[in-house]
Amino acid sequence: MNDEENNTSDIGNLGLRQSLSEPQQQQQQQQSQQQQQQSSLSSPVRIYENKSSSQPELLVNEKQNEETSKLPQFTVGSCVEVFYRNELRCGVVKWIDNDNELIQSKRLVAVEIEGDLPYDWRMVDKMQLEDARKAGVFASAAPDSIALVPYYALRSDDRFALSDIPEGNNNYETKTMVSSNFGSLDSGIEVRPCLPVKNIDNLLGRMKGIQGFRNSCYLDTTLYAMFSQCSAFDSILESRCETEADSVHTEVTDILKTEIVYPLRRFHFVRADHVLKLRRLLEVLLPKMKGLTTDEKDPEELLNALFNTVLRVEPFLVMRNTTDGKTNPAYICPLITEDLWSEKQRRLISVQTLLERSLFASNIQFACEPKVLILQLPRYGQQKVFDKIFPPQEVDITHLIHEGKRPCVNCGKRADMMCPECFLTREVFIGEVTYCGICYEQTHNGLDHQPQQLSISNNSFSISSSLSLSRRTQVPQKKLQLASVLCIETSHYVAFVHALYTNKWVFFDSMADRVGLSDGYNVPQVKLCEKMSNWLSDAGWCRVRDCVNREGHLPNDVENDSDLMRLLSDCYICFYTDEENKNEGLSLSRFFS
Repeated sequence: MNDEENNTSDIGNLGLRQSLSEPQQQQQQQQSQQQQQQSSLSSPVRIYENKSSSQPELLVNEKQNEETSKLPQFTVGSCVEVFYRNELRCGVVKWIDNDNELIQSKRLVAVEIEGDLPYDWRMVDKMQLEDARKAGVFASAAPDSIALVPYYALRSDDRFALSDIPEGNNNYETKTMVSSNFGSLDSGIEVRPCLPVKNIDNLLGRMKGIQGFRNSCYLDTTLYAMFSQCSAFDSILESRCETEADSVHTEVTDILKTEIVYPLRRFHFVRADHVLKLRRLLEVLLPKMKGLTTDEKDPEELLNALFNTVLRVEPFLVMRNTTDGKTNPAYICPLITEDLWSEKQRRLISVQTLLERSLFASNIQFACEPKVLILQLPRYGQQKVFDKIFPPQEVDITHLIHEGKRPCVNCGKRADMMCPECFLTREVFIGEVTYCGICYEQTHNGLDHQPQQLSISNNSFSISSSLSLSRRTQVPQKKLQLASVLCIETSHYVAFVHALYTNKWVFFDSMADRVGLSDGYNVPQVKLCEKMSNWLSDAGWCRVRDCVNREGHLPNDVENDSDLMRLLSDCYICFYTDEENKNEGLSLSRFFS
């Protein structure tokens, strides 16, 4: 055995090697102690797992990382992200297995993890950790912080990417990232679930919301609208992959919740590099959508691809054709318009009117009651069909559900029919031309109209018993609340968001201001819209509509409110949910007095 072999000691299967630089006389004095230590370290590394885990020991292996040539090269000390067993953590590489019999992707890596380890990740035994420390490895590592993961689970930590770029790299995207200073404020990673904040004041100010970067406003505003003050989409965050091939889809979910949604709700800010990481993944998953990291995109196109291809969410809607009874699932309900609108209607129209007449003209109903309703308002590119569109704070879907109970407009009891001719020839809502048999005869006496019988659910009573029941029972209305609105003006998207726990609205712009020039960064901003809740109420709609009908223009208070004018002029996508307002309504008497 040569001197080099005498001066090294193997530390179990970890392959850690300790260099012994003591003088020869000290080595001889400690020979027995070293032999004892060596024998204790020659056994395999002891690994324990949380026995409460019911999941089998499966590696979420990604095909693109199986080939060694495609693996990133890491060394001891590299800052990495670890995506393993559907969990994402950051850490520092402390040791890499040098077993030449294993391909690189299968080799074990010891990583000191930031924060808590997931319950089903492997950890080095505490006794073995102490032995390794004596060998100079894991010297400063905290107990229970070292995880053993396969090499393929490692990715570069983007938080340190700017300092690791070679000097000779002329890649455009690399140069852009190097020159981009996102500011000193970072939202980081938040793994703890978090609900929307109750104190709306925490949302307001500069460097609040999601920071924009390189035409990202289409994604910034969509995510802010869906998650900042709305919990209707939270089930998306908990979806997990079922197969190894789905692991990259789960990675999208993990980034979405731990780097965007949870930090946004807890710290009320998300730095642009976290959204850029999501955009890069989406670019891989959606190769047909070119320019996801550089160009503007339509939020409607993005949402459909995100829900269907990436997150694989169950459709929010089931649309039923009233002619043939066929049903089609959908994520978004586009509102179709015809060239039958009067000049007055083109100046101002309500989302309620657009929704009802679009479905009626298309012979479409909701097959079942939706809990989420995403409406795409009519536009032809940059050209608006309507000068102003009014998104009411509540939309009534009572009369749009197949076989749903509908109240009579006069007595409020169970309705049996509606009048299509009245609906098509008058500027009314469907609910205003829906009647029980008695009220229809009273209101249509002498009119040559043909009523349309309403379909009745198989679970309902017979018509006769229904009519008897209707004499003493009021039929409740089914309404959805407006959670947020995306607006577009000259290719720039902004969002108006309704606070979940208070009847207030905020305005969000991911690129409201800028610090510096080409080497600077965008400043996102959230501000309070003082009177928007009042105007979007039923009373507000009546006042706006009556003023336009009477005087031909909007009320002066509306025209002088730049935020409200922007909402009415540029609204494009409305998110309605069944989440109840925690503070029901404000008193409007003082506002409209």
